[in-house]
Amino acid sequence: MASTYSSNGYLELIGTGEQSGTWGNTTNDNLQILDRMVDGVGSIALTGASYSINTSTDGDLSDGHYKTLVLGGNPTGTCNVFISPNTVQKLYVVVNESGQIVVMQQGAAATVTIPNGQTAIVYADGAGVGASVKEVTGLVQQGITATTAELNVLDGITSSTDELNVLDGITSSTVELNVLDGITSSTDELNVLDGITSSTAELNVLVGITATSAELNLLDGSTPGTTSPSNAVVTDSSGDVLFSEKLKAKSYTETFVTLTRALTTTIDVSSGNHFYVDLSAGSTTFAFSNPPASGTSYSLILEVDQGSSSSSTISFPSSVKWALGLSPTLTVGASSVDVFVIYTHDGGTTYYGFVAGQDMS
Repeated sequence: MASTYSSNGYLELIGTGEQSGTWGNTTNDNLQILDRMVDGVGSIALTGASYSINTSTDGDLSDGHYKTLVLGGNPTGTCNVFISPNTVQKLYVVVNESGQIVVMQQGAAATVTIPNGQTAIVYADGAGVGASVKEVTGLVQQGITATTAELNVLDGITSSTDELNVLDGITSSTVELNVLDGITSSTDELNVLDGITSSTAELNVLVGITATSAELNLLDGSTPGTTSPSNAVVTDSSGDVLFSEKLKAKSYTETFVTLTRALTTTIDVSSGNHFYVDLSAGSTTFAFSNPPASGTSYSLILEVDQGSSSSSTISFPSSVKWALGLSPTLTVGASSVDVFVIYTHDGGTTYYGFVAGQDMS
């Protein structure tokens, strides 16, 4: 009676009365196959884009007999590793050290993808042309690609289930989460972020910030548009700031505005504090716009230059009051310069004008 072979390991089953005097050799081969199947580790050098792990069907030793497959070599890219033949059932521990992604497959059905540096236990069902390979451990199937070192970061975690469940639904990438690496903030400090509604773009404004905690804390308690002791100054929506105490400055400057002469020349008081006009083109009447609200005092300097004209005149609206009710008269003569000071404190209802100097050419 001729020998037959087991269905998965293809161990040679000696027929009755066969191999007289040589059966020991066959038995030794079978024992070596069993040794590989129980604890054997085989190093496989992958090449190209595909590779076949064969289990010999005639009782000879083969790579397919190993329990653990350590995949190395130098594949050209993602490597498809075929478990052959497609009729054998196999359970392998696969260690991917190839430097590339490995796809374990047996037939035309399911496969298992193992990233470089990962390990998986895979089961080949031996169903022939439609054979499948499935991952027994489930980690790769669930999308977990973390290395042992990365998972060991969890060692010593004391977070409760509820606290860890906060991560449920997180869509941040590894790179984005790695920004947290080295964070030393306490739970209370991080909880300050609870309820933040800023968008990603708004939070990305913080990129490159080098301010210390103490410096950033200067913003805590700041009211836009109003100063407060030991806090940063934040303007209101109009860019204004009200100082609650005295303003002390080493020096300060005022905005100088050159006006364009017209029949009516409008002074926008919100644009500066020192205004200049050249009357070479002729006389003008002044008007004022955008004064501050009543209760805020505002003053300006108005510098009037006759330019190439020698006898241009100026006039002001009735809201401007002059000493003794007498409006000023300009100095006659080319390039003559007269300077006036004007202020209001009631929102522009009334302006008070003063002659600061005349014929200052």
